[in-house]
Parts: sequence; C-alpha cells; structure tokens
Amino acid sequence: MLEKRESYQDYMRYRLREGQRKGGKMIDRTLAENEIANMQEQVHLLQMRIKELSEMVYSLTHKVSILGGDINQLELEL
Repeated sequence: MLEKRESYQDYMRYRLREGQRKGGKMIDRTLAENEIANMQEQVHLLQMRIKELSEMVYSLTHKVSILGGDINQLELEL
C-alpha cells in the first residue's frame, strides 16, 4: 500500500517548528541585531565625516572672505 506524502506546507510548518525548538529563531534575532549594530556604527562614522567636511568648508569659506575674494567665484586650476 502506498503511503501518502505530506504536503509542502506541512513540511515547511514542521521545519519551522523544529527550528524554533532548536533555537533557530534566537540565532536569526542575534544575527539581525549584529547587522543593525554594524549599520548604526557606519551611520555614526558617516555623520562624523559630514561634520568634519562641513567644518572644512566653513573654514575655507571664511579664509576666502577674509582675503577679499568672492566665495561664489569658481576658480580653474591650470
């Protein structure tokens, strides 16, 4: 007599339950938390770089205006 095969959905439910029993859900959560922490670190580093570049632009603009130049004047280096 032939055995009835379980459906794909039943098989996936079974795998999901087994994964949760073995702590698979916790591993996924830890992986996601680590990924988020890495992304937040990158955002922080980018924000620090933006602040540094903004200060540099302000400093150079100030120097140009002190020397009597027009800050909106573009110069061509030859």
